[in-house]
Amino acid sequence: MDSVVRHYLYNNIFLQKDPIPLMGSIITEIFWKEEDAINKPFLRILQDPREILQASSRLKVINSALKINNLDSSMATLCCDIIQKEFFVDMSISEMAQYFRHAVQTLLEKTFEPLKHISAIAFLKEFVCCMWNQTLQDNYTQPIPFIGIMDISEFDGDVLIEEINNFMNEGNPLIHSLKVYFLRELRHKGLSIDDLQRFCVAHQDKFPWLSTFKWNDNKNNRFPFNPYWKLPEYCQVESAFKESCKAGNKAPFQAFMQQLLNSKAFRARIALIGLIISRLLYVDNEQGAEHQAVVFLKVVRKLNNLSTGYKQTIEKMLSNNQSLLRSDNATINNNLCLKSVIYHIIALHASIQPDSNPLAAYFHKIETCQDMFILATASNNDSLILNAVDTRSFMQMIQYACICGYRYIIASYVGNQRLDKPQIIEPVKSKGQPGYIGEQVNNMINHSVRSMPTSSYRILHLIVHALIGTYAHSPATLTFLCKHNQTINDSEQYCLDHIINDWTVLRQILYCSDEDLALLFHSLLTEMTLSPPPMSMLKTMAEREDWEIQFTQNYVFPLVKNVPKTIMSFRMALDAASTDQDNNSNIIDEIDQAIVINNECRLSKLPRLWRKIDIVNFNSFHAYYNRGLPQYQIKYPFLAVFFKYFERLEIIKNLWQIVQFVKILHSRLSYRITRKDAEKMTFDEFINMEANRTDLYKMFQKFEDSWNSVIDKVDRYICHELNEKPVMNRSMPIIMGLIEAKDPSFYLCAILEYLIDMQNNFLRDVMTIPGSCKSLKFLEQHSFDAEEGISTTTIETPNQYSIRLLTLNQACIDNIIIYDREELDGIHMFSQRNLEIGCGLDVTYDLQKIEIELARQLVFEKVYIDKVDETSLYLPPFSYHMELIQVSLSILGDIRDLIPQEQIPPEQAELLIGSPANLSYAFLDTSLDNPSEILSSLEILLCFIKRISGGNGESFIKDYINQWSTLSRLNENDEFRNLLNLPLKLKHIISLYELIEGQVANLTIEYTHDKYKEKLTSKQPEEIENLIDFETKQPAKIVNGKIEKFSAEVFATALKRFIYRFLQNENQKETDPLYLYICEPSLHFWPPAISELKNLDESFPKSLCVNQAYKAYKFVEEQIGYHKKMVSSREQQVQNQLNNP
Repeated sequence: MDSVVRHYLYNNIFLQKDPIPLMGSIITEIFWKEEDAINKPFLRILQDPREILQASSRLKVINSALKINNLDSSMATLCCDIIQKEFFVDMSISEMAQYFRHAVQTLLEKTFEPLKHISAIAFLKEFVCCMWNQTLQDNYTQPIPFIGIMDISEFDGDVLIEEINNFMNEGNPLIHSLKVYFLRELRHKGLSIDDLQRFCVAHQDKFPWLSTFKWNDNKNNRFPFNPYWKLPEYCQVESAFKESCKAGNKAPFQAFMQQLLNSKAFRARIALIGLIISRLLYVDNEQGAEHQAVVFLKVVRKLNNLSTGYKQTIEKMLSNNQSLLRSDNATINNNLCLKSVIYHIIALHASIQPDSNPLAAYFHKIETCQDMFILATASNNDSLILNAVDTRSFMQMIQYACICGYRYIIASYVGNQRLDKPQIIEPVKSKGQPGYIGEQVNNMINHSVRSMPTSSYRILHLIVHALIGTYAHSPATLTFLCKHNQTINDSEQYCLDHIINDWTVLRQILYCSDEDLALLFHSLLTEMTLSPPPMSMLKTMAEREDWEIQFTQNYVFPLVKNVPKTIMSFRMALDAASTDQDNNSNIIDEIDQAIVINNECRLSKLPRLWRKIDIVNFNSFHAYYNRGLPQYQIKYPFLAVFFKYFERLEIIKNLWQIVQFVKILHSRLSYRITRKDAEKMTFDEFINMEANRTDLYKMFQKFEDSWNSVIDKVDRYICHELNEKPVMNRSMPIIMGLIEAKDPSFYLCAILEYLIDMQNNFLRDVMTIPGSCKSLKFLEQHSFDAEEGISTTTIETPNQYSIRLLTLNQACIDNIIIYDREELDGIHMFSQRNLEIGCGLDVTYDLQKIEIELARQLVFEKVYIDKVDETSLYLPPFSYHMELIQVSLSILGDIRDLIPQEQIPPEQAELLIGSPANLSYAFLDTSLDNPSEILSSLEILLCFIKRISGGNGESFIKDYINQWSTLSRLNENDEFRNLLNLPLKLKHIISLYELIEGQVANLTIEYTHDKYKEKLTSKQPEEIENLIDFETKQPAKIVNGKIEKFSAEVFATALKRFIYRFLQNENQKETDPLYLYICEPSLHFWPPAISELKNLDESFPKSLCVNQAYKAYKFVEEQIGYHKKMVSSREQQVQNQLNNP
C-alpha cells in the first residue's frame, strides 16, 4: 500500500487540474481503499487532519498534490463529489450532528488543507440534504418539528439549531455559500422561488438568518422565470407598458400596439400575450391583475385587423374560464409549470397565420384538417397492431380472429377464422388514414409512432393536444376528434388527459423536474418562434413523416442532447435579458447558479464545490441515453433492445423462485396424490407433512412473494381472461402450484407463460440485432459445453448469433434473466458528473462499457426456453395418482417401442395377486394391502423409463431401480419393495402395470360419477352378447383381419381400463360415441393382437356412448360371472355322475 510506485501514481493523478474523462471510477477505488485501511478517514480528518495524514502516507500525497492547484479546480470538485456520495450519503442526522461544528469551523480556518476543506464541504452538503429530508413537511410553511424528529438518544436538536444559527452569522464567503446551499437543496426538492420566499418568512423565527436574503423587488412574482424575455419584442412591450403605468406615458405602448396590425409581426403578437400572461399567471396579485385585464381587453378589442383566434385567445386568458388555461392563486407550482407551457403553445400559434404550418391550422381552422395526416398520431388502427409484431423474427405470419374476440398475429395456429388469405412475410405497410385517429392514454415510456424518438413524440403529441383542446367544445373539434368512430364524452378532458400524461412521461424520459421541463419546452417554443417550422398541409403520409423528422432534428435533438445545459443556458439568457431591464440581479440567480461568476468569487465562495449533485442512478442513465437516441440506437443496438424491455425485465427474476417450489411439489407429490386430495390439501398442510419444513417454508415464502408480484400483471391465458387473480398464501390449495392447463392450475401456467414470453421475446430481439454488436461477441461462439442429459440445440440467426434452446427442467438459475434495477447503481463506475458551476446534475456515461456489462448480465448463458414436447406447457404436466394415461396418452405404446414387452409368467402373477385366474384379466380382489401405492410407484417408474429412452428388457426391475438414485424413493414403500423381490424384468413392466391397474380399478370403479352410469337401452345388451365369446382362450376370434367376436374378459377389461383411465376426473363428454376412444390403438385398451387391427372400430357397437361404459362393463361382468357359474354347475353335474354311476 505504501510503495513508492503507488505514491508516484497518486501524485500524478491528483496533480491534474482537469482530470481525464471518467476518472471518477479510479478515484472512487482509491478512496475506498483508504476507507478500508483507515476507519472513516474523511470524517475524522474534520477533527484532526494531522492524525489522518500521518496515519496514511497515501492521503498525505493526495493532499499535497491538491495543494498545487486551488479548490476551484475540476479535480477538487471531482473529489468533493465522490466523498459526498460515497461516504456521507447513508449517515443519519444524529450521526452527522456530531461533526457539524468541525465541518463549519473548517470553512472559517485560514490554514489551507485541501482534503480537509473538500471533505468539509462534501459533508455539509450532505448534512443539509439529510436535515431537510428528515424535517421538511409537505406543507413547508408549517413549523418544522426539529425536536420530535431529531432528539435521538443523547442528541439534542436544540443545540444543533443554535450551532447552525451562530455559524450563519459569520461574515465569511464560504458561510454565505452554505446559507445559499440550504435554499438550493430546497429548490431541488421542488420548491419554487415563490415557495422559497414563503418558506423563509415562515421559519425566520427559528432560523433568523433566513431573513437576510435579498429577493428581487417584485415580491408577488409566483414564477421563477418569464420565458418571453428571450424575444426582443417582449423587452420592448414590457418597457412600454411600465412606462405607461408608472409615468403615464402611453405613446410607446400605443406605438407597439400598432405593430400588431402587420401580418408579419407575429413575434410582437406573441410578446403582447406574453405580457398578459406575465401579469395574470405569474403575478400573485388578484386585484391588480383584474384591473390590468380590463385595460388589455379594451385595447385588443379596438384592433380590428387581429385574427378572431388571437382575440378569442386573449379573451379566454382574461376571463380565465377554460380548464386548459384556467389558473388562480391556488394553482400549485407543478401545475403552474404545465399551464405556462400550454399558454406559450397557444400564444405562439394564435399569433401566426393559419397556413403557416399544420399546428397553426389545428388552432385556427380545425375543420379544414379532416383530410390532413395528423402529426404525432397513429397511422391507422390495423397497421398499428401488425407492426407492433417484429416480423423479422418469423419466416411467415398469419392473422386470425379467435372466438373470444381477440386478434392474433402468429406463425402457425389453427384459428377460428382467418382474416387474411396471403401470409404476412414482412412488416405491414401502413395504408394510412387521414384525419385524427383516437387513442387511449398510454403511459409506456417507450411508446411512439413511426420513426419518432420517444421524447420528440411526447413533445409534439402534447403540443397537438394543447392546440386541439383550446376549442375542445366546438362542433368542428368534436367532429375532428371523432372522425374514425372514436367515442369521446368530454373532448376537453380527453385532450387534458393526454397533455398531463405526456408531461408526466417526459419527466421520466428526460429525468427532470416540472420547472426544468417547463424551461425546456419554453426554449423549444422560443426556437420555433425565432426559426418557424416549414409550411405544409400534410396531404400525404410521406409529408407528415418528413415534417416530424424535421421537427425532431431542428427543435428537439439540439435541446434534449444535453438537457441540463439547455436549461441552464435558457435560464441565464432570460436572467440576462430581465436584468438589463430591471438592473436588479438577486439571490435567485445565485441559488440556481444561473449567473456569470468572476474569478474572485470563484476562489472565495467555491461555487463549483457547492453546486447541487445527486446520486447517479438508472433514471439519469436512461435520460442520458434518450438525449442521443437516433445515433445511440445504431451505435449501441443492445441498449436499444434493453430500453425497449427494461420496465418488464425486472419481473423475470420471479420465474426461478416459482419454478423451484413447483419442482419440489411435483417431486414430492407426483403420482402420490389424487386430484381431489390436491384440491383439499393446503400448502401449509403439505409443508407440515415434510421433514424439512423449515426450508420448505422459506421456499414457499419466495414462491408466494413471486406469485403475488406477477399475478396482477397477467391478464390472459390462451383465450381466457383472468378476471379473478388469486393472492397466494399458505391456506391456498396445493393444486394452485401444480402444472396443468385447466382451472385452477392455469393461473400458474399463465404466470409461467407471461414470464417466459418476456425472456424469450427479449432474447429474440437481441438475436435479431443486425450486423455485429461488440457487446454480443460471446454469442458468436457456436459451441456450447454439453451437460449430461441436456440437449445442446441452438437457435442461429443470419448474423451468426447462437443461443441455446432448453426446457425449464433443463435450465439452471444462470439460464434465467435475474435483473434488478437497483443493482444497476454500479453504473456510476462508468459515469462522471459535469464539473462546471451549476451543472452537477448533468452526468456523462460510457455507454459502450455499460452495454458490455448489461449484455453479459442479461444475455450471457441465458437460454431460449422451450415448451415440453407435445404440450403447450413449459413444465411437464403434473401427474395425479391414477391419471397417468390422461397425462401421457401414448406412454404405454412408447414403452413398448423402447422395450419389447412380454406377459408376466402365470406363476409369478399368481404370487402377486394370490389368484389362479387368467391373471391378465383378473376381476377378483387381491392379497395386496395397498395396490394404489404400488400403482403410483409403477407410474413413476414408467415415466422415468420413457424420459431416459428405455433400458435392457432382460434387466431385473429391482436392479434397474437400484442403479438410479432418482428412483431410490420407490424403495420406501414396503409392499412395492417386496414385489421387486420377484424375478420380474423390464420386459414385464407393462404387464405388471396393467395387472396392478386392474386391481386398483376393481376397488375404485364403483365410485365412478353417476353421470357415467347411464342405463343401456333394451337392444344394447343383445348387441353386446352377440359380440362376446365366453369360451375362447384367445383375445378374439379374427377372420380375414376382422373380429367376429371378442373374448368376454378382454372386452370387459377394455371397458374397465377406459373407465379407470378417463372417467375418474369427470371431464369426459358423456354423449360422445364410446368407440371413438376405446378403439383408438394408441390408447392401448386392448391386447396388441387387437389394437393393431386397422378396422377395430367396425367391430365395436356404434350405439354405445361414453356415459354407458360403466353399465356395459357391469353387464359383461355379470355375464362372465353367470357363465362361470353355469360352467361350474355343469362340471359339478358331470363329476357327480362320474362319482355315482
